[in-house]
Order: sequence, then structure tokens, then C-alpha cells
Amino acid sequence: MDIEEIRKKKLEELKEKSKAKEELSKYLAIAREVCDEKAYDRLTNVMHANQELFMKALEYCVLRFKRTGSKVDDKSLKEFLSYVSSTSRKEPKIRFKRK
Repeated sequence: MDIEEIRKKKLEELKEKSKAKEELSKYLAIAREVCDEKAYDRLTNVMHANQELFMKALEYCVLRFKRTGSKVDDKSLKEFLSYVSSTSRKEPKIRFKRK
């Protein structure tokens, strides 16, 4: 690899990172509009822990905001998150084999 190839690769990586940051800031702006303060804080914590769950929760918040016209509160967001995490998590099966 020569220097030009390395430079191009680095530049592409930086562009991808900046795109991701812009996209994330758009999502956070949307979240701030549709959630109250406590729900927004919880949603940002979810974002840092699990991006996939964050996207599902944000989609839920936007749909609920469109339906009701009021901001999503922390209680309803907690209920949704517990529902989603309980349905997506599989309980392990423990078996005892006796001799």
C-alpha cells in the first residue's frame, strides 16, 4: 500500500463517521420533539446500550406522538421497553438428566 491509498482509506472512514454522527443527531432531534425530558434521557441511555432497541423505541415514540399528539412520557416508554425486551429475550431451558 502506498501513502495515497492509505490517505484515501482514512478519508473514507472519516466521511462515514461524520455521516453516522449527522444521522444520530437527526434521530436525537426527533426524539427531543416527541418525548418529554425523562423519556428523552431514558432513550439516550438506551441508544448508548443498544442501537437496535433505540431504533425500535424511537419508532414507537414517533408513532405514538402522531396518534395522540402529546409527548411520550417516561412511564409509557418504560412499558414499551420492557415489553420489547421480554418478547425478544428467550428464556434458557434447563434440563436435568438423571442417571
